[in-house]
Amino acid sequence: MTVAGTIGKDARRYAEKTEIVSGAKIVGNLTYTSKEQNPALEAIAGSATYKVDEMGKQRDEKKQFLTNNKEGILATIIAAVLAFKFISLSLVSLLLWFAFRPWYGRAAQIVKSQPWASFGVGAATLLFLPLVALVLLFTGVLSALGGLLLAGWIFMLLFIEVALVLVVTGWLRNRYNKRNLVWKEVLWIIVLAFACSLISGVDTLFGIFAIGALTILKWEMWNKLKTYI
Repeated sequence: MTVAGTIGKDARRYAEKTEIVSGAKIVGNLTYTSKEQNPALEAIAGSATYKVDEMGKQRDEKKQFLTNNKEGILATIIAAVLAFKFISLSLVSLLLWFAFRPWYGRAAQIVKSQPWASFGVGAATLLFLPLVALVLLFTGVLSALGGLLLAGWIFMLLFIEVALVLVVTGWLRNRYNKRNLVWKEVLWIIVLAFACSLISGVDTLFGIFAIGALTILKWEMWNKLKTYI
């Protein structure tokens, strides 16, 4: 705030910075709150009472702290996100592994024996499923089914790293765990979850194979089920 004229009474002013230019006068008393004590006292006929702008100083200190420590704060946020991703990925993978343990060994065999089919089915599922869902939603034809398909597609995007962890663990179990030692499988899942938390993009690419293999496995199970019906 700048005082450039004459104020013929007591004045109360609040500003980040108070300035009184040459020739300006305050006839009464001045009470001002600002970050700095800087008015020209000779321009004040009465008394000048200065109050420190504590809130302004605190805001400046916070801004300065954020400016000086922005790299550290960013690193902390990234570390927290990665830690959350690792913990959630590990827990979900462990839960699904022990719920449907035999499936993932078979899915690993499908990837090994039919790699391109697994990749093709996985890519087609991730690419075309949302298109089909949107067509059903916006044309009004079976909109409820379209909503379910879209929800399923979103789930698959979230599930892709979990699928990769499970299928790779299934492959490791088929090859290196003939004695079915549970601690080995838990250790593999944790290590794989940690690797997927650090590597983004590559794990998604390989996750397409896992999604495709699990989709093929579902068709196999459905065909077997039909033979019993």
